Amino acid sequence: MSDTRYFLAKDDAIIEAIKKNNEDREVSKDKARAFANEHKLGEPVFMRHGIFDIFLSGFKSAGSEIERPLMTKPKDGFFRPKRVKKSELSAAYSDLCKETRIDGKAIEGVLGWDRLSFFPASPGCNFKPNNDLYVFMMPAKVSVLQGCEEISNIEYLDLFKSD
Repeated sequence: MSDTRYFLAKDDAIIEAIKKNNEDREVSKDKARAFANEHKLGEPVFMRHGIFDIFLSGFKSAGSEIERPLMTKPKDGFFRPKRVKKSELSAAYSDLCKETRIDGKAIEGVLGWDRLSFFPASPGCNFKPNNDLYVFMMPAKVSVLQGCEEISNIEYLDLFKSD
């Protein structure tokens, strides 16, 4: 038996919550791209804490020679503004981080579980938003998932095969 079980979302509230989360993430990414373009920085990089949380981690490059001294490159390899008092870039970046942060608690409330519910295993999610198709990959110990129907791994592969 596989260590992973697949659950297809069937509940309209869950599907709508996931759609809204995906839309919010795209808005956040667009804001970060606009900020990067305005300040001549590289592509924004987002990290995740769970299936539905994202936060801005930095940018792939430091941008122009003028702004490069205002940037720092931590161990993770992504550039972000140095925390300097009275730095407009640093203040703007801090505000951007707050604006683009997506907290998945609302959607986890609809689902009835969070990413730590199955520790040390970590659930996953695969989706085709245009088809309202959302599948959760869960640890084997999960036998029922609220608002979802269990499907086989073959059904899962058929749903997500290349069209």
